[in-house]
Amino acid sequence: MDKIKILIECETYVQTAIETYDAFKAFEKFGEIEIKIKLTSKVNKSDIMWCDILYSIRSENLLSTYFAKMCKKNGRLHIVLLDDYLFKQERKDFFMRQRQKELGKILNITDVLFSPSQILIDRIKKDYKVTKTVQADTAVESVNIKKTQILFNKDVKRIVYYSNDGSNNYFKMVMMPILDKIVNQQDFKLEIHCIGMQKIDSIDEERLNIKYVPHLSLKDFRTYLETSGFCIGLAPLVRNDGFSEYKYFNKFIEFSMAGIPGIYSNAYPYISIIEDGENGILCDNEKDWIENILLLLEKPNLAVKIANKAQEQLKTEFSIEEIYKSIKKQLPEFVSYRAPQKVIRNFKVCKFKYYVFCFFEKINSVYRVIKKKGIKGLVSRTRQYFILKNQTQRKNWV
Repeated sequence: MDKIKILIECETYVQTAIETYDAFKAFEKFGEIEIKIKLTSKVNKSDIMWCDILYSIRSENLLSTYFAKMCKKNGRLHIVLLDDYLFKQERKDFFMRQRQKELGKILNITDVLFSPSQILIDRIKKDYKVTKTVQADTAVESVNIKKTQILFNKDVKRIVYYSNDGSNNYFKMVMMPILDKIVNQQDFKLEIHCIGMQKIDSIDEERLNIKYVPHLSLKDFRTYLETSGFCIGLAPLVRNDGFSEYKYFNKFIEFSMAGIPGIYSNAYPYISIIEDGENGILCDNEKDWIENILLLLEKPNLAVKIANKAQEQLKTEFSIEEIYKSIKKQLPEFVSYRAPQKVIRNFKVCKFKYYVFCFFEKINSVYRVIKKKGIKGLVSRTRQYFILKNQTQRKNWV
């Protein structure tokens, strides 16, 4: 019997796309689906004709909107995945507004909305014509769950924080005052490793020992977490900013896979997964953060217990088989939908419009960087762009 053919399309190979592809490829072992992934700009009419289901990741561009319309017209099941509330962004320029407009169009067309966040699903359903939804967590392969090996060095204790978007907002606003007070109170040496985060210029780095680690590919990032001997992972959030609560608790998953106990803000999304004192620790205020960081640093047995509990949860609730079963239960069409055989016309004109939009968006991006940070900032940003492009090549996927 022929398998259901699923085409994943994404504008860039962001972590969400890589993790989705890895999980779906693992789903193939159950024998019901076949997976391909392509960048939005590389999708052609033969790809649309090939697939039964088009799975669009974080769609916010006119070409993805066109694909959604093609699916509706030609009997393909269209699914869109959102893991952030993309209608609230720091950027407010014309190009971002256009992207948000296209995302709105897609949400009013799509057959199914996938999201790991139920409160994000509920928010989108209030604002758009989404009728069918699937809440699906990240699937974790057991081979990627590493044995807990926390190194409590007497002289140097290591803590890790990482930033998905490269900003230092949460770290600077929430963690800086807390870590500063901990260093003042204790005689041990503390190292804070900040992965992918912009440097903070206004701190005394000799007293507050921050190691800035450049953005890493997903493969290298996980290796770094697993092998650096971290005692604690930090996941602060700024509450009630209209964005954070719709995020996913991927830091819980990444810390837990690496065997690192996590300390989290007592807010969504973390309160939907963390059982305080069991698989992580929740903090309400500065006093909580200070007490709990010191607690885990001083009680290694508790830290190991929390990390092990979190790993057991990954093995039972986030396994490939459990997530696959959950998706099938919520959306039987995932393994049964068959698209009709149809000849699909070319869409070169739409693709050209997309290229033009992206070209001028890049020019706008260059202008904004020069205006804000000058030529030196542009050089740095360009260098980072090519580093990220290299890191997201298929050879660097997990």
